[in-house]
Amino acid sequence: MVAAAFLPRKLMLAPVLATIFFIDAVNGFYSLLAMSFVYVGHLLAAVSVRPVLGKIGVSSVGLAAIGSAVVFYLISNLTTMAMGFFPNTLEGWIACYVAGLPFLLKGIVANAIYGGAAFGVIALTGAFDADRFSTAQRH
Repeated sequence: MVAAAFLPRKLMLAPVLATIFFIDAVNGFYSLLAMSFVYVGHLLAAVSVRPVLGKIGVSSVGLAAIGSAVVFYLISNLTTMAMGFFPNTLEGWIACYVAGLPFLLKGIVANAIYGGAAFGVIALTGAFDADRFSTAQRH
């Protein structure tokens, strides 16, 4: 969320990709199909919250925490469908997304905690000049 809020559009996905790749390198790589859904989910989650974070505040950070988790949940759960873990029926789709609800909730909580902490530290320390990172200059 911090990259989406403060970096220019051309650069905002670089830290997202670097972070995901680093975590995968440490924890181990997995199915290319699954990885592609996960990476796309993270990238689209970052892109989706950029408009919400045009003006930083408690409500915008909270909305971004929820929004990015929902976008990631919707895309990453397609992985289990694509890999055949659930039948490609209405019941299978429902079961797939219901099974993922605990992960969605954990994602929202994690985004709220870490996003809130990151934006809180930035606000308290004045690490970023608000005028320098206005909405007009982020494009």
